[in-house]
Amino acid sequence: MSDYENLSIDDELFLDDDELVVEKKRGDFSITEVELATIKSGFGVQLVVTFENDEVLPFPIKDRFFVKYENPEKTDDENIRIVNMGQGQLSKIRKFNGLDSKVPSDLIGLVVSAEVWEDGDGFLRIGRYRKA
Repeated sequence: MSDYENLSIDDELFLDDDELVVEKKRGDFSITEVELATIKSGFGVQLVVTFENDEVLPFPIKDRFFVKYENPEKTDDENIRIVNMGQGQLSKIRKFNGLDSKVPSDLIGLVVSAEVWEDGDGFLRIGRYRKA
């Protein structure tokens, strides 16, 4: 991980073509950080959760879960469904760890089994959460 610690968003990366290729992998990930973020469109608020497992990835990976979503171009049912999907994933993570609290910072330190993969656009994703 030390190769990535001092990188800035403005740094140019010189990587071999296959250096960051990630095949689908499953591993036990620790939650190391939780933060609330307003999305740029202003339609909602997300809980941004940082997961780490140095054996699977040499850097942390984040997943985002909507806690509020109000897009006027969508129906109320669609907006509610988007929030419920995120809340359902968070609920599973809490349940796997025997956590009753819904305080976001209480997620820090929990461990969950998850898959990481590269999506069709080349971005890394984490999901398919299971009990560790």
